Amino acid sequence: MTVSQSTGGKLSEPDLNRSKDDLDPHKKLRLSIKKFLGIKEINLLDSIPRKWLRLGDLVLFPESSFTGNKWSTVVTKEGFWESIAEALSTNRIGRQAEIDSGVMRKSNAEMLLGENGWVEHKEHGVTFCFDVTKVMFSAGNISERGYTGKLDAEGETIVDLFCGIGYYSLPLLVNAKVEHIHACEINPDSIEGLRAGLKKNNVEHRCTIHEGDNQVTALNLEGIADRVLLGLLPSSEDAWSIATRCLKNSGGKLHLHMNVVERSNLDVEKWAQETSEKIKNLARVNDRNWEIKIEEIRKVKWYAPHVRHCVLILCAHQITS
Repeated sequence: MTVSQSTGGKLSEPDLNRSKDDLDPHKKLRLSIKKFLGIKEINLLDSIPRKWLRLGDLVLFPESSFTGNKWSTVVTKEGFWESIAEALSTNRIGRQAEIDSGVMRKSNAEMLLGENGWVEHKEHGVTFCFDVTKVMFSAGNISERGYTGKLDAEGETIVDLFCGIGYYSLPLLVNAKVEHIHACEINPDSIEGLRAGLKKNNVEHRCTIHEGDNQVTALNLEGIADRVLLGLLPSSEDAWSIATRCLKNSGGKLHLHMNVVERSNLDVEKWAQETSEKIKNLARVNDRNWEIKIEEIRKVKWYAPHVRHCVLILCAHQITS
């Protein structure tokens, strides 16, 4: 069993004595807003966002960016958003909003500059297609998407029970060379992005999309998978039973995503052991006589204080009498 953890970087403070062309994006943004505001509202510089997502030709700022009373009169001034777009060398600007808590996990992002939120975003050699105002996209999961594309899964048949726009299906198809993926998704907006992504990456012939609730659609996928992905947060537990039924009778691998409370070094390992036992019991109920082993625990990122986004990879083998 291995435990792995992703790490991130940190922005440095602006150096306003350097030429604008030599500055990193945050410093360029700071200089641009300073010039736009003038000396009267220079105090606003301290509340400029220090991070954002760049998705294709669209920059998506965090939810709290340029909000509140102190920004209310500034953001309505003619040319404000255009000046930011110029500083960041982009054409469109959006702002994130709280994700719907429902099963479809819809984005509520708003466009601040530009008419629509459709983007084509490339990472790890894979192009993802989606509308940022309708579909969520987590930059913090970039390491997990990259890892998934490096899996030794060539020739496998995979069931992805919460596929979204193909966050993990596309890396598997493009980089891991899997044989076929059965992609299950209930959100029509995500399915639109998935179809576009499959076509953009020229892998649509190796993927079958199953639209609707996977508790229903996956009933037709019993016993076909070498591997099942369960990428739903905060928990995919409601689909663990159907996941065990999707695996071949001889076994296979499960990738279970979960938000796990971690207050000590042992919390995640304890969760993994308990989850392994639950899967073993569910398999037995579904007439699978399996030995379940923990292959890897992946700590993807902090989701909230003391809450980790983790991925547990379980390997199931049929017990022969």
